[in-house]
Amino acid sequence: MRLAGADVAMQLGFALRDGDAQRLRRARALADSLLEDDGSAREGGAVLLTSLAALTGRATAALRYARSPLVANSFAVPDALRRGAAELLVLSALGGPADSLRALERRVADLIARNVAPSERTGRRLEFLARGASMAFPLHRSDMLAQLAADGDELVILQAKSLRGDTVGVRRGLSAFQEVRRAILPENLAIDALAPEAALLWSLGDAEAVVAWLAPTLSVLPQAQPGLLSSPMQAGSLVPALMLRARAATKLGDSVGARRWASAVVILWSNADSFLQPQVQEAQRLAR
Repeated sequence: MRLAGADVAMQLGFALRDGDAQRLRRARALADSLLEDDGSAREGGAVLLTSLAALTGRATAALRYARSPLVANSFAVPDALRRGAAELLVLSALGGPADSLRALERRVADLIARNVAPSERTGRRLEFLARGASMAFPLHRSDMLAQLAADGDELVILQAKSLRGDTVGVRRGLSAFQEVRRAILPENLAIDALAPEAALLWSLGDAEAVVAWLAPTLSVLPQAQPGLLSSPMQAGSLVPALMLRARAATKLGDSVGARRWASAVVILWSNADSFLQPQVQEAQRLAR
């Protein structure tokens, strides 16, 4: 199971780096074959299967796998939050389904309020609720966004500013992020952070900045493997990042780039859950 997962990760990384659609289809086919073997989840493959389901847009399957104690352990979820925190993070990377996310947000918030010591509550809200809200944005806008911004999460603060139309504040905050990351190698930057940040740039209408934000990491994905599939949040955030890359290429008049990145979205999400299908249809239009 681990070897097959590493094979998917390497095929995926090289295919996306090189724009190799055939190799990407092979990676997708292998991912599908692994997901057909539900028994692997009971044999220690729950984290990998959660990642593969998230990568291919199968939120319902990802949610089922994420209920495994093995997944909660991999996220260092405390016992008091086991009934919801891991599932919230996994679905947040995909931005939905909205009803499921709202229910999980309420459940995790309630678990924190009832089971976590007052001195630790802000930290747990930031760790699970704020992280989830930031990954899901803007496809899903958490009802708790303002409260979580008050807790101090920097990305959530920028997303709240975006909703208020504070474009200057958003640009200033993203510039600060960029300065911090100058000393970090692109392959060490997590997609689940880059994707929502790039979405903020897209909301500002800055297609060039979207490309500059995502391109360095997307171009070195083979060096980041197989870590991509060891984190369901990174796996789930990858295709949204590719979608942003395709949109930015289209806006910049880069038809070749738009087809390349949009085709990758179509390949990976062709059987995605229904709430993601509008994005697949958009990608199909961009890939023509």
